[in-house]
Amino acid sequence: MPFAFTSDDLPTAAEFVRNAGRVIKEGGLPADAVLRALTIDAARIAGAADRIGSIEKGKVANVVVTQGDLLDGGTVRHVFIDGRPVELSAQ
Repeated sequence: MPFAFTSDDLPTAAEFVRNAGRVIKEGGLPADAVLRALTIDAARIAGAADRIGSIEKGKVANVVVTQGDLLDGGTVRHVFIDGRPVELSAQ
């Protein structure tokens, strides 16, 4: 059954990512199921899977490149929105 996560009431994006990682470590959900919930399944639920949610020709190219596993303490190295690089600010 497709499902997605929500960031409602979370103070930061980092908290959202930490919670997704906790679902794997503490909740026992397989990492591939979490990744689907964050990408293609979320897009399907939102009715936007024809445009976003996976890397395919003709879709919007929003991509996050990480060093290490983002859901296990990795860091974001590059972000591309609509195929264009976004400058990351130190936080």
